Amino acid sequence: MVIKRMVFDWEVDIWEQFKECLQRIHLDCDFNDKLIWEHTPSGCYSTNSFCRSILDNNESTVDLSRNVWIAFAPPKVEGTSQGKCFRECPPRRWFKFNTDEAGAAKGCRGQMGIGGVLRDEKRAIKMVFSKCTGWDDSNIAEAMASHEAMMLFAASSWASTCVVIIESDSKNAVMWVASPIVSPWKLQNLVLQIKALKEKVSSFIKYSQIK
Repeated sequence: MVIKRMVFDWEVDIWEQFKECLQRIHLDCDFNDKLIWEHTPSGCYSTNSFCRSILDNNESTVDLSRNVWIAFAPPKVEGTSQGKCFRECPPRRWFKFNTDEAGAAKGCRGQMGIGGVLRDEKRAIKMVFSKCTGWDDSNIAEAMASHEAMMLFAASSWASTCVVIIESDSKNAVMWVASPIVSPWKLQNLVLQIKALKEKVSSFIKYSQIK
């Protein structure tokens, strides 16, 4: 290999290291060049593998995950990133649907959205949903999230053989489903639909507080 200029003194070691790296590489005309991400078995890059590699190789005393989220995320998300949210795995052959709302503060009205993640006993994700619900109260949105999760599970092939836990962090929404008579009048139709779906499939709706 020939270079077009003389290397400076401070470049000699770098140049020698570069040549040593090249000597360890063997070219094969039968194979095409391909980029490999060494942090995954498949060699394909993913955001999760990048984050894991950074956190695993973090030798400083700084909590990188906390610094990423602090001041840029709502308290609920920030608390989850710091390990303050403890969600237990469901028993064998059970599923758990973690539901939530996003938008206004608890008990307030605002532009709302709902979402949920269905996992099995091995934490494997089986189903995900996310949708906008418009301008509404946060507790009402939580009830709508439970209703959406129940409908999706009832329509799945697991409904006839497995049990599902619908987990919500809204105490009001869980109370309304348990006792429809105490639910707000405009929600009674929705709550009765959830109750009917609960009777159709083996399910439990529980309250889980993010500490």
